[in-house]
This record gives sequence, structure tokens and C-alpha cells, in this order.
Amino acid sequence: MPRMRQGFSAPVLGTGRASRIFVVGYLLVQVALPLRTLLRDPVDSPGDFGWTMYADLVRCGMAYVRVGPDGEDIEIDPRAFLNRASRIGRVLRRDRLPHFHAWLCEGGGPIYADVTCAVVPAAPRALTDPDVDLCIAPDRGVLR
Repeated sequence: MPRMRQGFSAPVLGTGRASRIFVVGYLLVQVALPLRTLLRDPVDSPGDFGWTMYADLVRCGMAYVRVGPDGEDIEIDPRAFLNRASRIGRVLRRDRLPHFHAWLCEGGGPIYADVTCAVVPAAPRALTDPDVDLCIAPDRGVLR
């Protein structure tokens, strides 16, 4: 049987103060990053972070109307521009709706929208003012 050398010991990793500080700091960062998303309003951030992606069911309703030159209301179907439900879910948020509305207004206006979202089972909340022209309103008609 081979003999072991006397006085040999394997180095123990993580016993120094710097190693402990690094491990604690790393764990704090891992907890802090998802907290900013978890503490936000779910209507404003439905699924930015993987842990919450499927935690809440958010249902949204939308109706867009462009007023034609003769005063006739022309319904706009956003699904024609956003062909998948996932794309619609990315747009129907307070921080992204003004960009979508600006893009819609490039085709001429005025445009009116009634967009509501709810975290099931809560009551729906309005994201836009249906009586305001999106093309001239500040924040493109998105309620804060």
C-alpha cells in the first residue's frame, strides 16, 4: 500500500474574507435583479423576467379607430400589424404603447384607442383615454 506524504493537505477554497464577501455579493445580486421586476405593476411588466413569465394571467382588450377624411370611422385591427399574441403582449404596455401609437399615426390621423388590461381576476384598467386623439396627445394618449 502506498504511503501518504506527511504534512500534505489539500487547499480549502473559500475560507478567506474576500471569498466570503464575493459569495455574499454574488447571492445578493442574484436576488436583487428579479426583485425589481417582481415589485412592479404586472400590467406594466408582464413577463420581463423568466420567474414571473407565466405567474400572472394578463388579459387585454383593444379597439383602435381612425377617422377618415369624410368623418367615417375606420376600425384598425392591431393584429394585422402584430401577427402573434406574443408581439401584442409586448406592445400593450404603458412604456411601449406611445411608440406603437406614433407608428400608427404615420399613416394619418386622427386615431382613437380604447386599450384595457387586467391581471386576472382583477377588474380591467384603462391604458389609454378613448376620447383623446393619439396623434396629437402628449404620451400618445397613454394614461399614467
